[in-house]
Amino acid sequence: MSRHVLYDGRVVVDFHEVGHKYEVTVDGVEVEPYASVTKVTSAIDMGKSGAFAWWASGEATNFLRQSWPKSADGSVYLGRSIAEAEELFKGAYKAHAGTRDEAAAIGKDVHAWIDSYIESKQTFGQTPALPEDEATRNAVTAFIQNEQEHGVSYVDSEKVVYSLKDNVIGTLDQTRLTMVDGALCLTDNKTSDGMRLSFRAQLAAYAKYYMEEHPEVQIGKRYVYLLGKKEPTFTPVDLKYDDMTDEESLEFDYHAFEAAIEIYRWGIRAKAEND
Repeated sequence: MSRHVLYDGRVVVDFHEVGHKYEVTVDGVEVEPYASVTKVTSAIDMGKSGAFAWWASGEATNFLRQSWPKSADGSVYLGRSIAEAEELFKGAYKAHAGTRDEAAAIGKDVHAWIDSYIESKQTFGQTPALPEDEATRNAVTAFIQNEQEHGVSYVDSEKVVYSLKDNVIGTLDQTRLTMVDGALCLTDNKTSDGMRLSFRAQLAAYAKYYMEEHPEVQIGKRYVYLLGKKEPTFTPVDLKYDDMTDEESLEFDYHAFEAAIEIYRWGIRAKAEND
């Protein structure tokens, strides 16, 4: 369990690693957080949800089962017995999970090295040796090059943020407060081969909640650092919209997060009614 004191002592957060549970006290009164930032943003990436993926797999499997040519009496799939075909159908139904798990493991080495590297800089420890694997080494080298080109330094990490306004909580786990090109920024390492809509809303919420606690701080920019799943790659993405300033982009994405809070609230209520 780790304790975090926020808002000059007004808010105390006890975080339990087991179960990923937060206990929050505001002005001496225990408060149940409405949701975490990541739970709220799950309402944005609905297509990524496990339930949707399994439903889609079931639909695909049923399509194969109905479409595969059968013998005249329906007792044998052409080229396969019913039992053999059913085993193939079961494999097809679960195939996406295996691909997902395999992909999730591929970017792990890059992620782990960057974590160790940043920790060594923050604690003045020994810098880890470059990875032996060439592709992984190329990815972390690109990370270091980006750091050097933009004068990146690390201000805060592993920070718990809580909004008194929204009663929503979160932890800047892979998200860090950094100095980039002389400006205070929020950067986030994401093991992903592409941008998801929720990344923008998530970093907007983290930025707004940090500034809610620290009104004297102005977070200028937000960056997502994409660490590839299929290949060890590093791609920095600036979350500023082309036709907006950084501040306008932050507000635009935070409005989406606020809407996601309402969708999340609706989902809980509707599910309770349905059950």
